[in-house]
Amino acid sequence: MFVFDRAAHFYDETRGFPPREEKSIAALIAKAGNFTPLSHILEVGIGTGRIALPLSAHVGSVAGVDLSAGMLNRLIAKKAEENIHLAQADVTRLPFKNGMFDAVIAAHIYHLVPNWIEGLHEAARVLKPGAPLLNCWNNETGQNSINPLFKVFSTAVPQQAERRPAFKWDQYGTFPESQGWRRDGDTQIHTYSVLRSPQKFVEQQQARVWSSTWALTDEELARGIAALEAYIAANFDDPRQPVEEVHNFHVQAYLPPRDMGIP
Repeated sequence: MFVFDRAAHFYDETRGFPPREEKSIAALIAKAGNFTPLSHILEVGIGTGRIALPLSAHVGSVAGVDLSAGMLNRLIAKKAEENIHLAQADVTRLPFKNGMFDAVIAAHIYHLVPNWIEGLHEAARVLKPGAPLLNCWNNETGQNSINPLFKVFSTAVPQQAERRPAFKWDQYGTFPESQGWRRDGDTQIHTYSVLRSPQKFVEQQQARVWSSTWALTDEELARGIAALEAYIAANFDDPRQPVEEVHNFHVQAYLPPRDMGIP
């Protein structure tokens, strides 16, 4: 399982939402979960609080777990009066009693968990009867964006995908269904834009900002960078010029299988 201590100091700058979007995304999650000021929710892989902090205004309390002490410390440093309670813990061994929460939120986390099926079972265990798991994920669109660079890099370095601990990104919107989880309502989507230059993308790969690069050798990383630079030279007039990336943040509520066998 990936522990994000090494990313704690740059996580917000590379994974955080634009400031103007945080409240909209929190409202979208609250809508998908039918939250009230009395809702008691859990976020697995809470990280630095990019979701939990704005979401806390919509609920009674937020509990959060993460393996990384560094990430949790960043959240604590940002927290003001929000009713958020933290534990350093594994999402496959949650330190909570059965049936405690009105929802479990999982944003960009289960693809990093080798035993993600046990993680889903633990989520079901701590949910109250009829309460949902809110699966959250992103995809990027836009004709003029730098999104093709991800494919260029992964094609040059197929080891990146081979070493991913769990499932592929294209399974992110549906993976709970493979374990019998049932969709509850429609997928909620919030669209927003960010600006990033092709050169910035290359620099982030070189700095191993993304967890998918952490297991690559220096030679593998260099091969991916060379492929990126060749593609950028052929397709972008000025690699330092920012281009628009259109992001779609999805939230889908799921109910556990009826036959989980949880007392």
